Formats: sequence, C-alpha cells, structure tokens
Amino acid sequence: MIKVTPMPDNLVSTAFICEKLGITRQAIWNFRQQGMPVAWRSGRIIRYSYVDVLNWLDKRNNKEI
Repeated sequence: MIKVTPMPDNLVSTAFICEKLGITRQAIWNFRQQGMPVAWRSGRIIRYSYVDVLNWLDKRNNKEI
C-alpha cells in the first residue's frame, strides 16, 4: 500500500512566488540553499507557505543591513 500525504490547501508554488516577488526560479533555488523554509515536498513538487517565505526574506534582509 502506498502512503499518500495530502498537501495543505494554503500553500503556493515556486511559480507563484517568482511572479509575486519578481524573482527567478534560480533565486528561489539559491534561497532554499540558504535556508528558506519549504512547507511541503513530494518528489519534484515543492510548495511554500507564502507568509513563511516573506518572513524569512524579511529576517534575512534585516540581518544584512
């Protein structure tokens, strides 16, 4: 029997984040390498909590200043 984990409804795709923030998929990949939170992953499908991503980016940007 295959165990299937359902994806929560409030998560967004990489394309959504790229469009809303005006950044590239490469930037998202780089951010993930730097610790950007991933809320759900199944194989190649990755989803994010948009609020968590915005909070992470805000903390990251405030650290650099």
